[in-house]
Amino acid sequence: MTEQELMEKIKIMIIRRFDSPQDAFNFFDQDHDKGLNRIELMALLKEAGVSGFIRGLAAAKIIQTLDKNKDGLLQWEELEDLIMRAMNR
Repeated sequence: MTEQELMEKIKIMIIRRFDSPQDAFNFFDQDHDKGLNRIELMALLKEAGVSGFIRGLAAAKIIQTLDKNKDGLLQWEELEDLIMRAMNR
């Protein structure tokens, strides 16, 4: 799956289910710690229709790439660029 395909799936899921990208982030932040861990990010990707094996790889790669403070969580500020790029496609 290409980055473009992944971003399109995220965009479609957000448009169909949520009022805004921030609402989607808050929904998947199940423990309300203001950051998505790998499991929460995988739930977002699952909801977007990403298959199991790819979902795990994509979640790990997204965290590795975007987790600027290296705490293992993606805060909204770290994930916002990816989400906003997906929404603007």
